[in-house]
Amino acid sequence: MYSKVHSSRDFKNNDPIGRKSIKENIHIPSCKIVDNTNNDIYSIDLKIISGWGVIYGYIECEMKNEKKWINNFPFETVSFLERKIKYYKEGIRSYYILINKNCSTAVMKPFKEILDYPIDHTDCKYANSEPKIYVPKQYCTFGWKNIETYIINDIFPLKYPQNTSLLDILSRSTH
Repeated sequence: MYSKVHSSRDFKNNDPIGRKSIKENIHIPSCKIVDNTNNDIYSIDLKIISGWGVIYGYIECEMKNEKKWINNFPFETVSFLERKIKYYKEGIRSYYILINKNCSTAVMKPFKEILDYPIDHTDCKYANSEPKIYVPKQYCTFGWKNIETYIINDIFPLKYPQNTSLLDILSRSTH
């Protein structure tokens, strides 16, 4: 596995902006998104916790300084850095969110689904031949509201169709 030389300057400039943007744009009922505080500041960025301290999942954020992506994503594929796959742990919800330059929108893919795609070694202007995983954009979730909805439904899956009345639910649970 290739490891990019870490840029403390880029991390210091971009990471707080990305974390703040996610906290401001994604709201999960009965939960909060907080910094993942542990001894390694370069570990996965955020965790989703309940008011009782139950950890529901983790979020890795990456700021994309691509000038072409302001509103509409201009590429056919979304590139996720392979080196961030280390944050995936089987059975633990974790999401990889890319945020555009001005934080007006984002794109997300759960880590477990990124693993379904092959690793590609391509040249990159920031790190020569840094492995990436390219996911067709139609298989990613775009926009803050859509990302929020996806995460909520992933954490709290509905047992019943959305149009089911409370009376129907209660009557089914008594049989």
